[in-house]
Amino acid sequence: MNKAYQYFDKISWIVINTSLLIMAVFFIGFVFNGINPPSEPPPVTISGEHISFEPRELLNAEMLDTYKSVYNFTIDEFADTDFEYTRKQLTSSNEHGTRAIIEDAMPIKNVFLADLNGDGIPEFCSTVVIGSGISDSRILVYDYMNDANYELSDRMFYNYNLAIENGKLAVKQYDYLSDNEKYEPRGVGSMEIVDGELVVHDIDREISIPIVESSSD
Repeated sequence: MNKAYQYFDKISWIVINTSLLIMAVFFIGFVFNGINPPSEPPPVTISGEHISFEPRELLNAEMLDTYKSVYNFTIDEFADTDFEYTRKQLTSSNEHGTRAIIEDAMPIKNVFLADLNGDGIPEFCSTVVIGSGISDSRILVYDYMNDANYELSDRMFYNYNLAIENGKLAVKQYDYLSDNEKYEPRGVGSMEIVDGELVVHDIDREISIPIVESSSD
């Protein structure tokens, strides 16, 4: 009985000392490798600051001589991606495939790069004409990183156009029958993407339809 007690006492001594030795090895490894033993999860800091991106004009219809003209280019903000611009469409191609940014326009009047959602990565913002015969000018926005499309249009009521004014991307609203080049805009505002929606500021989109009163004999 005494021998059994001594045997188990010896086994316990070996187990305890082996555990202490393993812990010491780990501690020395942490110290010499500049690693602190984990105690609790590190705090996560979320910054509200975004990279400032200056909006700029990327493309305009004057860059193309005819409807069959093709303009190929690259953009620093989207590495390893090739872009192709025609009067009707804007596409991108890379190792992941081809993507239509704008399609079926008649034509694409201009394209700007502007950061509308505050993530520091620009969106493609364009003025396009849609329709044959009866047409309207509208604004299309494509969030390249999130593959999301947005549109500002009031067909048969208002036309819209984009321009750079005072270093900012401006949204210009015109009466539907007015020529954008000859008439003063009905309103000038701005736009941004908030919670997945295109929000337009300082533009009155209320549509008033005249009521014709019938006269009775």
